[in-house]
Amino acid sequence: MKTINKILTVAVGAVTMLASCDMNDKYYSDATPDTFITSEANVTALVGRTFAQWSYYFLWTHWQYQESCTDEFTTPVRLRSGIDTWYDSGKWIRINDHNWIPDEGWIEDLYLNTMNVMSRCLQVRDDLKKVTPEQCGLTRAELDDYINQMSGFEAYMYLQAFDMWGGLPLYDSTKDPLKPRATAKETYKFIEDHLLESLKYLKPKETIGKTEEGYFSQGAAAMALGQLYLNAEAYIGEDHYAEAEKVFQDIIDGKYGVYDLDKTWNGPFGWEGANSPETMLYCPSLNGTGCECDWHFRRFYPRNALYIIGYNDLLYWCINGHCLTPSRRQDGELYSVTNPEIKLGSPYESYDDGDHRKKCYSYQGEGKYDGMFMVGEIEGMKPYDGYWKGGKVKGHKNCILLDQIYDHEQCWKDKGNPMDYPSDIQHSNECSGVRLVKVPFPQEEALTWNVGLNIIRLAEAYYSLAECKFHRGDKAGAAELINKVRARNFDGSDPNPVTAGNLDKYRLAKEWMIEFIGEGRRRTDLIRWGMFTTEKWWSHEPSNESFRNRFPLPDSALGGNPLLKQNPGYGSENVLAPDEI
Repeated sequence: MKTINKILTVAVGAVTMLASCDMNDKYYSDATPDTFITSEANVTALVGRTFAQWSYYFLWTHWQYQESCTDEFTTPVRLRSGIDTWYDSGKWIRINDHNWIPDEGWIEDLYLNTMNVMSRCLQVRDDLKKVTPEQCGLTRAELDDYINQMSGFEAYMYLQAFDMWGGLPLYDSTKDPLKPRATAKETYKFIEDHLLESLKYLKPKETIGKTEEGYFSQGAAAMALGQLYLNAEAYIGEDHYAEAEKVFQDIIDGKYGVYDLDKTWNGPFGWEGANSPETMLYCPSLNGTGCECDWHFRRFYPRNALYIIGYNDLLYWCINGHCLTPSRRQDGELYSVTNPEIKLGSPYESYDDGDHRKKCYSYQGEGKYDGMFMVGEIEGMKPYDGYWKGGKVKGHKNCILLDQIYDHEQCWKDKGNPMDYPSDIQHSNECSGVRLVKVPFPQEEALTWNVGLNIIRLAEAYYSLAECKFHRGDKAGAAELINKVRARNFDGSDPNPVTAGNLDKYRLAKEWMIEFIGEGRRRTDLIRWGMFTTEKWWSHEPSNESFRNRFPLPDSALGGNPLLKQNPGYGSENVLAPDEI
């Protein structure tokens, strides 16, 4: 019978071939753990390769599809001299409109990349269990720590997959035969049990500011458990806010390690982000000269954007695609003022004036930077006449990026009324949309490509605890927690603090957005609040199709495992029954 182990053959092959420094001949087609796990370096290579696979999964699949289908980001078709860029066979339009189907290539990539990381965790854990500490030059405690990391991280990845697809096949070993999908409640219990077990053995962070790069700690497992409880109503229809509240309070109180809020908003995201007191799970950049983290600017910025930072070797990577959903109509009026039906989105103008993050990005030297956006007329960013150029607004010498989306260029040529030109995902110009710069550009060669990704940070515990308090009616307590994080973003007093009087579900949704924008979580949050399929934002109309809260399994997965059944709503005859969901 087929086993899950067959899925791992290609992935593990590369690791096994490189794992040993022994120069004696070895036949790696017959490699077993005791022949290639022969030193601590081999162990760390196996574990590190898991995190490298996770890095690829997060950068190239997870992030895009947690964000691009929400009110935070869009990827509009950019009309340029008769050429439509970023149309991509209508992919981004279907994502914006929530009309994706099972045979989408991006759904297959998302599924396969997620399962690859889960499978690698399971494989590495199984392999490490087969060797003795003496074989790899470790103590029993050290070897067990690596095994426990893989167990906890596997549970964390099961949570990511559960969030996207619902019930999953539950594997305990690479030797297990192919399995059908468990129900959502069975999957929930599986993840909960594995996270609770990992909390018994994983190490807590013992020193403030100690690096979190490439390590799955007790604090990260606790945060994953809290995420599971916080989203339980969306996942399995049960209220587990009380359990979530306890976990998040324990995290803040230091039960699972010592953490603290960073003094600045960008402390967790710069070159020293792994050492921020706020960091709880950090995905490192593993390549000092390549493109491990090029998503941070490649898909957002005009090609000529990097002229302003003085390191032009990176010019090739900018392709001017994603941007924030617009806050303003074609005539410059705010959507929040002109259309009361739109209560989500408008991310840029959701930041109060005076907020440090609302500034245009500027690099200040020695790894320091300020501002979180590329917006407005940017001094020194001259128009670029080649492919993926930046937009130049009439009357300006420099490129200008606008918090609006429509075909500005055609409007200017026609000398027309902007409101006569549609503002939607199919009509934009290359200067349409504000661009996010949450992590800094590589400005100096010494810092090139050295920024990783902060995946879990302590601020999430504050906002999650605030949400739990909100649900049980303690709005004052919730406001206090949110304001503690907000305070670092202003010089002096907060001009618009959260209060018991102004905190409703929409203000809560806005606070989550402005603190965690671009961190790959917005879809999950909107689903938890019942807003993902029911609310309008910018050019997105609500579908009221609750089955869209889960992605479909790709056709390739259903073909590869005949025991799998499709999620309801996606047109397959082989679909989960109500008692299987």
